[in-house]
Amino acid sequence: MKIVSLWVCAAVLLAVAPCRAQSGPVDEQWRPRGIYSLMWAPHALRQGVPPCFELDYIDGATLYMPWAEIEPEPGNIRWELIDNCLDVARREGKVVNLGFFGGHYAPQWVIDNCPTWTNPSQHMHAGMSANNAAAKVVYPLPWTDEYLDPWFTFIGKVAERYGDDSNVGYLMLSGPGGQAIEMGYRIKDEHFEDFREKSGYSARKIIDAWKRVIDFYAKCWTHKPVCINIAMIPGDKGTKKTMQVPLAVEAYALEVFGDRALFINTYLNAIWFEKQDMKKPGDHAAPMVYHFRALSNYATTGGEMFWSSSEPDESVNGPLGGALQVGDEWGMTFFHVYQSDIAPFGATEPRPDYARAMRQERERLGLTSE
Repeated sequence: MKIVSLWVCAAVLLAVAPCRAQSGPVDEQWRPRGIYSLMWAPHALRQGVPPCFELDYIDGATLYMPWAEIEPEPGNIRWELIDNCLDVARREGKVVNLGFFGGHYAPQWVIDNCPTWTNPSQHMHAGMSANNAAAKVVYPLPWTDEYLDPWFTFIGKVAERYGDDSNVGYLMLSGPGGQAIEMGYRIKDEHFEDFREKSGYSARKIIDAWKRVIDFYAKCWTHKPVCINIAMIPGDKGTKKTMQVPLAVEAYALEVFGDRALFINTYLNAIWFEKQDMKKPGDHAAPMVYHFRALSNYATTGGEMFWSSSEPDESVNGPLGGALQVGDEWGMTFFHVYQSDIAPFGATEPRPDYARAMRQERERLGLTSE
């Protein structure tokens, strides 16, 4: 019965997928093809840019940074978080992709002026400033003008500064998501009804917020790709995570951006691969896994990788290699790999075993490493 239910799930998802597949192959000018270091911009600024851009098996970096770090005060934007890496990328002829954490990583001055909900399920990541003394995660409600207006002002300034820079690649399209750059919310089932009741959450509200964000990015980020980190989140019934919201957001992004819309998913990584059969995923993951596999037929997709760096040889030869192979089978053309796996911050040399795996993957992508 379980196998039958998963095949039914896959068939339904294919049936409701956007009709992009009918319009021909994706225009290659918008399709990134390569391996990008996933780098925490504040670390690169404080500790120096680690081995990355000079490596023949790395095609550039995707810089992630909390909104609170880059705009700690209204209009006071710390461009150096980006420019120090961008300068190195220019020298090496590589690209930098940009990603900003909204949601509970919003600046305090934004949170103080927004309706909020405090999540008892989650604490801030280690090393991050908490939004309150109890270190609980505080969500600004992302469908409100109090949240979206300053977000749009910030993203507009980013687009004005980097939209024409030839060494800047795609921009992660984010803002309404609750967890870093991702679409999802890390709220335990027992807390979600409290969130729904106190925040007024509904699938329609969050979908409309995403549509507003998509429309704004389309106006200011006019001739480069955008990338959305797709994830399941609760819909209107109960607390179970569903495909209701991601399918609606994905379809609208394809309608607005066409081939400039890229999609990435965090399911496909070495650690997750160890725990899950990607070809026969569990019921909780099957809807997204089957859909994302089909998505590559009509859109550009990528995967976010991380591995068990405490046992590098075993991981490179086992789950990391396996996860990369699945990504290839699914038609993914770009991957985010953690900079701390390539070479830790402060290190001067990359891990040689990791280099072998990345060179092999670039060959599978039709790229050469010199």
